[in-house]
Amino acid sequence: GGLPDGCVDADTLANGAASGSKLTMPSGTVLQVKEYASSSMVTWSSGYTDTGLTGTITPQFSNSNIIATFYAQVRVSGQADHGVGWRVLRDSTAIMTTASNYWVYNNANHDGRGGHTISVGDNSHNSTSSLTYKLQFQAYRSDSNNSCRFCDNGNRASMILMEIKV
Repeated sequence: GGLPDGCVDADTLANGAASGSKLTMPSGTVLQVKEYASSSMVTWSSGYTDTGLTGTITPQFSNSNIIATFYAQVRVSGQADHGVGWRVLRDSTAIMTTASNYWVYNNANHDGRGGHTISVGDNSHNSTSSLTYKLQFQAYRSDSNNSCRFCDNGNRASMILMEIKV
């Protein structure tokens, strides 16, 4: 198959024989997916603390939607009320914050471990430059003996960044 040699040359292309619009992708098309993981334990000390779960994506379009989804392992323990809250940053801008008592145990001498899924859509980045997303956590504790650890005992946490065409 194919065209015989000499049918299409530079002059033919220059005269518009290959003109036409480029294929347009419909709204909702996944343009790219990036995945990141961490299994490094981080112990909370004060305020919002970086979990170490950080990733970058360079949008193809300034108006696309970036979906950031995190699966985070956390352990909270102590002798009084305790819990954890989450914050997602794009570069230095907080784009989502949960209450600091998002996950709370209201009893004494409790040791709780669990996975959390956090997902946020970011359609206000207005950029085609590299964007950095990261997850932070903050403990809620009513007693200084309480503790909060991200990726305790080598548990794995992950982040998926997806660019969606608008």
